[in-house]
Amino acid sequence: METLVGPGQTATEYEPADLLEYGQTYYWRIDEVNEAPDDAVFKGDVWSFTTEPYAYPITSLTVKASSEQPASAAIRTIDGSGLDASGQHSTDMDDMWIGFLPAWIQYTFDKEYSLHELQVWNANSGIETGMGLGARDVTIEYSTDGETWTPLDNVPEFAQGTGEATYTANTVVDFGGVVAKYVKLTIAASWLSPQMTSLSEVRFSYVPMQAFGPEPADGATDVNIEASLQWRPGREAESHEVYFGSDPNTMTLADATAEHGYTPVSLDLGTTYYWRIDEIGGAGPYDGKVWNFTTEQYLVVDDFESYTNDSPNRLFQAWIDGLGFSPDEFFPDGNDGNGSGSMVGYDPVQGDIVEKTLVHGGRQSMPLYYDNTAASNSETTRTFVAPQDWTAHGITTLVVYFRGQVTNSPASLYLKIDDTKVPFDNDAATAMPVWKQWAVPLAATGANLESVGSVTIGIEGGSTGTVFIDDIRLYAVAPQAVNPVDPGTSGLVALYTMDGNAQDSSGNDYHGTIHGNISYDAGYAGQALVMNGIDTYVDLPIGTELSTMTDTTVATHVYFGGGTGAWQRVFDFGAGTSRYMFFCPRTGTAGIMTFVVRGSTGAEQIVDGPTSLSVGWHHVAVTIDTQTTTTTIYIDGEPVASGGTAQLPRDMGVTDQNWIGKSQYPDALFLGSIDDFRIYNRALSAAEVRYLAGDR
Repeated sequence: METLVGPGQTATEYEPADLLEYGQTYYWRIDEVNEAPDDAVFKGDVWSFTTEPYAYPITSLTVKASSEQPASAAIRTIDGSGLDASGQHSTDMDDMWIGFLPAWIQYTFDKEYSLHELQVWNANSGIETGMGLGARDVTIEYSTDGETWTPLDNVPEFAQGTGEATYTANTVVDFGGVVAKYVKLTIAASWLSPQMTSLSEVRFSYVPMQAFGPEPADGATDVNIEASLQWRPGREAESHEVYFGSDPNTMTLADATAEHGYTPVSLDLGTTYYWRIDEIGGAGPYDGKVWNFTTEQYLVVDDFESYTNDSPNRLFQAWIDGLGFSPDEFFPDGNDGNGSGSMVGYDPVQGDIVEKTLVHGGRQSMPLYYDNTAASNSETTRTFVAPQDWTAHGITTLVVYFRGQVTNSPASLYLKIDDTKVPFDNDAATAMPVWKQWAVPLAATGANLESVGSVTIGIEGGSTGTVFIDDIRLYAVAPQAVNPVDPGTSGLVALYTMDGNAQDSSGNDYHGTIHGNISYDAGYAGQALVMNGIDTYVDLPIGTELSTMTDTTVATHVYFGGGTGAWQRVFDFGAGTSRYMFFCPRTGTAGIMTFVVRGSTGAEQIVDGPTSLSVGWHHVAVTIDTQTTTTTIYIDGEPVASGGTAQLPRDMGVTDQNWIGKSQYPDALFLGSIDDFRIYNRALSAAEVRYLAGDR
């Protein structure tokens, strides 16, 4: 340990001069040395590591025997029963195999192995020293096909078990590297018993002659398209033949190398590749197993993550520069929004700092303010440090995620690849309050895709507003977007548009009764009922209808005002504190959103969302689908949480306290606004929920 092997080196890595031994623990220490003139030495801590073993255990195998006892079956010899972490075996006969003499027990592996050793735990009951069931005189044969058998030479006598709970394996059989898929042990005699024999446990090990330990791991997904392939070489390998391709049946020889690594020339996105390493040397060649991995689905152009006030990441900084804002205006007082789902942005119209909602897939996005009252359009450009090749790796599609707001002035969105302009096919894109996936087929744009220097996003027409941009990506095959579908009136039980009243416009005449001080304000469409959080709520006469409902959807546009009130309800249908169905935008005063159903019998069925509902306008929907036994919470057209359907609306029976904005408990009343409140006696599809949320 005191041998100095790397004096005066400046590198932070060290490669031992000689190969290390298998299964050996090594100790090492790094001493740090100051520069001259003091040359002070700071002695480091002692670290250790253990190298890989020479042989590995065979873990995939089956067993059968000439005879066995019901409670002491042959499987007991390979299932670990009776063994503790220290390799000590119990004295319980139920943890062993017991059979009648003459006896044989045969093991079948999942494939052929170069066998190293067999460890044996013999019979070990508490009376073994007097009863002597343990195998003693044993013949071992091995086979590759299960038909032609070869005897193993120099099989030792199996040592007798101690009959104590501290017993460990005390017989080791050397296989010397013979290749086999089958091994049979024929027992001619036990230690004392003339009629019966027994074994407690066996462990086979093998010497890896084939390549193993692939990186990426077999079956790995989301693998980087610039990944290099690595593997652990077989014990006798002198060189390696690499076979590679996208079809396991037509792989071709890609490389022959002395190194145990290979880098493919070019990989495509979203593609499954197959590879095999044949080891050359020794008694080989040893044909390898076919492995596979799947590459990442997309490349990130910009995801607007990982930036701070002091050091904005260069990807995001380019967009800020395009907007003409300084980082301090976007991140005052060091608030970078990381982990909070929101950030602070600068609104040049208001002239002060305003909070901007940024949640998309649990991550932040970029607010893009537009003011087209003084200019023909508003746009911002991201210029790349070096031109990008958008024809490589099978790229076909550019995808941009964006979200508008109902308060925006309707306008159209466009992007430009360098100077090539591509419009979005909706003139009111900025007013859609849902995250939209905009997929652009690149070949159809006519742009020079082999050398892309910049990408621009802009708003054309309209007046002012803010849209949010996130996750600009390149795909070989773009993900399938959910296309909105109008749910119509099929299954519509009640519809409250809140246009000056709480009348039911579904035709079923479930007219609501408004309590408390009321007012109306601009809503998602028309007016919205303003709930003051003090005495305002709506009573709905739907109790009899609810008592018949299984599949259900409750959906509404809601402005959540936050406030200090705890356990506010968007809706709560029930008959007191023992029967209810409700949705809370937040539990307590700062917890997550939740949907709960409790029937006349049974416990609550709870589905919790990932976060609380943020302040502002949102579309909230809850669907109960008995066909898929799934309850789903949707926020702004996106499913955010799901659970079971152990409790259904009908399980509440007839209810007489069916409220919008009020709880069955003495909780706070809802603070905010409600618009377009709907109840269906069926589970709307994701496409129908998106339509209601505003995807048109």
